[in-house]
Amino acid sequence: MKKIFYISICTLLLIATSCYVFASEKYHFEINGVSGDARKNVETHLETLKSSAFTKQEFLQQAPEQIRKALQPFGYFKTSVTTEIANTSNFHFAINLGPILKISNVDVKLNGIGKDNLEIKKYIDQFPLQPGQTLEIDRYNKTKDQLFQILHDQGFLKAVLEKKEIRVNLKKYTASIILHIDTGPRYYFGHVLFNENPFSKAFLQRFVTIKENEPYSSQKLLKFKTDLINSHYFQQVEAIPDIDQAERNHLPIKVSLTPPKSQRYDIGIGYGTFTGPRLTLGTDFRRVTDSGQHFNAQLKLSSVLSRLAAKYYIPGKNPLTDQYTIGLNVQHFAPQNGTSFSQTLSGSFQKTKEEWQNTFSINYLNERYRIKEESTHISQLLYPNVTISRVKTDNLLAPKFGNLFNFSVQGASQNLLSKTDFFQA
Repeated sequence: MKKIFYISICTLLLIATSCYVFASEKYHFEINGVSGDARKNVETHLETLKSSAFTKQEFLQQAPEQIRKALQPFGYFKTSVTTEIANTSNFHFAINLGPILKISNVDVKLNGIGKDNLEIKKYIDQFPLQPGQTLEIDRYNKTKDQLFQILHDQGFLKAVLEKKEIRVNLKKYTASIILHIDTGPRYYFGHVLFNENPFSKAFLQRFVTIKENEPYSSQKLLKFKTDLINSHYFQQVEAIPDIDQAERNHLPIKVSLTPPKSQRYDIGIGYGTFTGPRLTLGTDFRRVTDSGQHFNAQLKLSSVLSRLAAKYYIPGKNPLTDQYTIGLNVQHFAPQNGTSFSQTLSGSFQKTKEEWQNTFSINYLNERYRIKEESTHISQLLYPNVTISRVKTDNLLAPKFGNLFNFSVQGASQNLLSKTDFFQA
């Protein structure tokens, strides 16, 4: 009995060892006859097969079929594969792609209340998939997704595919595409509901760019959300249509806002060859009022240059585009050849429209300065300024390319509280 048991154990160990050897066998494969994305897809299929195949023999048996499957999404349905075994560890697959499959017919139909929608009909009339084109599954899926994006942008959130088929006739070597869509009901924007947060409801309503009773559009909702994020009043923004609470197909939009901390403080210590040791203190009061008014200030101290700069911001009628600013700047400058002490008070209005930014300001400068042993001079200027700028870039936060246009004009007159005349552009 013990002898039989010993033999059985040895047999099991031998089988297990053999399995491990087959599973851990290392071999390589090469392919030719295909390039680009199709080649990458073939490689992916073969690597997946290689990791799951139990033996090299299983890999060799299943590889041709996997290659053919990998090429079908690119329109190749009559691919032939020749396997060449260089040695026990290297395999070569020669691929003959064969003819490419063409689309012979495209049948796209709309049913439901949205079948006469002009935007949807326009897309279908210019449908990207047309007879004579190559059947590419990736392009088919992207076209289908784009169609549903347009349906959602037009308010048809419950649109469904009643029928979707790709019929491949290998005998005629043609493909037919069938897409029948039921648009379902059309939805409209309802009330915009904000969560509890430190800002007043009246102030938040000034951000709302979507109009109640207009057809729901996912693109307009996305822009609304993006505008809220870019306003810098909020750290996190969520804007979600509540389809379960829809009344007469009007969707309430639930907006959840998370503002940043109300106060921020900064401190910095440094050294410069011109200023020597320097200290920087800063503060930012992000919510002075519940209507979005905020204030920041920065103090820089050194033996040569010291400055206090403060600004108070007041959002305009549209906080996304309009802003008033009151500024104060006090500076003491003491280089080796003289001293200067100046105060500047300014008020400005800034208007932003897409890529353009227009700033109108009025500034008053009062400066007392002395050069070496000369007597003290007093300079007073009241000068308006107009600045027009345009920034166009691929990404404002991390631009790779773009262009900047800036034009500024300012001037002062002795007839208007100034001690000198000047004009600058």
